[in-house]
Amino acid sequence: MRHQNQPITTTERYQLTGFFILIAIFGFAAFKSTQQYLGMFFIAFVVTIVLYPVYEWIVKKMRIKMLASFTTMVFFIIILVVPLSIVFIIAINQGIALFTQLAQDFSVSETGVKITTFLTETLFPSIVEDASIDINQITHDVTLAIASWLTQTAMYLASNGMQLMIEFGIFLLFLTFFFPEKNVVLTALKDRMPLTESESNFFVDRFAAITKKLSISIIVVPIVDGFLMWFIFTLLGIPGAVFWGVVTGFVSLMPVIGVSLIWIPATIILAIQGNYPQAIIMGLYGLIVMNFADNIVRAWLLKGKNTQVPELVTLLSAIGGIFAFGFFGLFYGPIIVVTFLALLDIYKKRLNHTTTLQTVKTDKKKS
Repeated sequence: MRHQNQPITTTERYQLTGFFILIAIFGFAAFKSTQQYLGMFFIAFVVTIVLYPVYEWIVKKMRIKMLASFTTMVFFIIILVVPLSIVFIIAINQGIALFTQLAQDFSVSETGVKITTFLTETLFPSIVEDASIDINQITHDVTLAIASWLTQTAMYLASNGMQLMIEFGIFLLFLTFFFPEKNVVLTALKDRMPLTESESNFFVDRFAAITKKLSISIIVVPIVDGFLMWFIFTLLGIPGAVFWGVVTGFVSLMPVIGVSLIWIPATIILAIQGNYPQAIIMGLYGLIVMNFADNIVRAWLLKGKNTQVPELVTLLSAIGGIFAFGFFGLFYGPIIVVTFLALLDIYKKRLNHTTTLQTVKTDKKKS
């Protein structure tokens, strides 16, 4: 056995280099083999962290882990997946009908002329002088493009339903496995991290806590904001209330500016159309109810010393995540940034510890 201070031999150096090359090769091969399902794997583990208290309560009643895991999965489908799927389908249908009708209205109706006249003569009078710009035609083309995209989305869901069902089944398979093995997975993660035991515990515990709270906020905040927007749109008789509620839910995932992207344009359009009482109600509702509910619910869900993340960091990481990973980047982005911040905290603690030791040694030498 080699002594601790004995230098590494040439043979051992070659063996170590070959070992890391093997790790790199098989690690890359493992990544390519599982790349298609890594997203579902990660999301399933996140859902497991969120629903684990439910699983613990059920397993106490049933005493059989796999049965409790299956029951928790069914609970997840009935409570969340089915209702949201129904709402999403209704929203798609409403969106197609709404924007198809708007494309026609903007090209032939007085409403379209009124809005475009307001834009050209009041907000942007210089555009009137440019005969090459037809606001009415631009508006028609944009609304028609949105209607076309919604139609293509509906057709994609219909034509790829079997594939989506298979992928969802794989997700549920991961979910059923993770519930009884959640603590085992976290323990294995701690044991294999290149950190001390206390640092591994700190990192994994903080990661799990933030992941859980961010996941809950990503589910609850859009539902609350979407419901509130659906309510006011329905109350004011604005077409496509379910569609705009779903859109509000999506944009609310971006903190600070999310819900404002819906209620502010809605207020302006109502005012342009001359519906001033409705515009005032929408403006006050958005300013007071929507913003207040969004900020309060988000802050309440993310409260805690180890789970608070600056809103600007969350916003920028969510937007960056969309560009890097697509839709799920809204979730991946903040998680990656929070993980990085946790590693920085560990480094800071190490640095402070090293500085303290050096100070103690210096004091001892002086004494």
